[in-house]
Amino acid sequence: MHDSPTPNLSRKPRFGVGYEEPNNRTELFGDGTPATSKPMRDAHSSETVTLLGSGKIKANPGAGDVRTVELNGKWMEFWNDRVEAEMDKAKVVLYEKRIFGLAKQTAAGLLKIGCKKEMTTIANVVRMAIIYKESGIPKGLSEARSKEMEKSSRVLDAIMCYDMVKVANLLEIPPEVPKTFGNDSSKR
Repeated sequence: MHDSPTPNLSRKPRFGVGYEEPNNRTELFGDGTPATSKPMRDAHSSETVTLLGSGKIKANPGAGDVRTVELNGKWMEFWNDRVEAEMDKAKVVLYEKRIFGLAKQTAAGLLKIGCKKEMTTIANVVRMAIIYKESGIPKGLSEARSKEMEKSSRVLDAIMCYDMVKVANLLEIPPEVPKTFGNDSSKR
C-alpha cells in the first residue's frame, strides 16, 4: 500500500462540500436566536430572557406570523409605546382636519344654493355634533344647550347626506333673494 498524501486529516466522513458539524456557539434558529440554552439579556430591560429553540422552524411562515410574535416581545414595549403616543397625536390632528374639511365642503355647497355661512361657524356645529354623537349630552347642561346639541346632530346628518337645503333650513340661513328691477309684486 502507498502512503496517503494528507495523513494529518481526520478520517471523518464528509457529506458534501462545505459541510461542518453543528457548533452551538455559531448556530442560529430561524428567528435569529442562538441555539444555546444560556440566558440572554434584553437590550431595553434588566430582565433575563432564556431563548430555547422549539426545534420546529417554519420554512415559509404566513404573512404577519413573525411580526405578531415579535410585537409581544419585551424588547418591543418601548417602541410600541412610542408608536401609540404618535398615533394619539395624529388622531387629534386628523379629527380637526375632518371637521374643517366637512365645514369647508358644506360652506361651498351652501354657496351653490345661494346661502352664505362662515366655515368656522359650521365647523363649531360639526364639532358639537361629533361630541354629542360620541358621548351624548353631558350632565348639567341647560335645556336650551341640549336642544342645540341635538340640532347640531341633525345638521351633521344632513351634511353627511350632502342635503344642503336641509342644512340651510336647520341652520336657519335664508337663501339670497336676487335684486329685481321693475315690476315687483310685493310692493303693491
